[in-house]
Amino acid sequence: MLNKSKSRLGLVRRTCHFTKDVKQKRVLYFSLVRSIFEHCSVIWRPTSPAVIKRFEIIQRRATKWIYSEPFVSYEDDEYLLKLKKLDMLPIGFKFLYTDLMLFHRIFYDNICIKLPSYLSLVTPSPDQYARRLRNRIEPARNDVHPIFQSTLSAIAHDPDDPLLFKCNFMPRTKVNDNTFFIRTYKEWNKLPLSIRIEGNFKSFGSKLNNYIWELLKQKLGRELWPD
Repeated sequence: MLNKSKSRLGLVRRTCHFTKDVKQKRVLYFSLVRSIFEHCSVIWRPTSPAVIKRFEIIQRRATKWIYSEPFVSYEDDEYLLKLKKLDMLPIGFKFLYTDLMLFHRIFYDNICIKLPSYLSLVTPSPDQYARRLRNRIEPARNDVHPIFQSTLSAIAHDPDDPLLFKCNFMPRTKVNDNTFFIRTYKEWNKLPLSIRIEGNFKSFGSKLNNYIWELLKQKLGRELWPD
């Protein structure tokens, strides 16, 4: 996957020298290179920041090509700002976005795939909810830049939230913990109810994209973010 993407990007850079337009280059990258990353990503996608970083390196090279800056070295924060201008999510968050989009279609019965029996909706009491929220909040990873993360931030919900899921069994291994439904229901629960309750697929996607960028904005620092 990585080698194929590197080769394809190299081919695009060598043969598509006929255009200097940023929008055209973005389209070429999405259709010829990033499509390789996105194909069936819900099945094979990595969750480790170290592995995601290897994918992000390729996108960083593509970003330099899109902006015709092949010899410029981007700091991580500068690179994230470049992605924002291109409306191009970091790879880890693009994987997460694709997971949640599929989960939305399954939950709202817009696809033949059904939710597994071990996932069910729950409306906890305030005490149960507070206890589960404490257990779910993940420690801050100060050593990992936002572009290499692939998880949302846990937020406080209304204890009567009707769209929270629970898992009826505890995965015994890390492999099980990273399977599609297990990893995605946890991220689904972290979304604000105003996003999860959106039944329209396109509207949900738009709200989700905006929400992810808002999280990245908060992590990067509002003073560095373009208006």
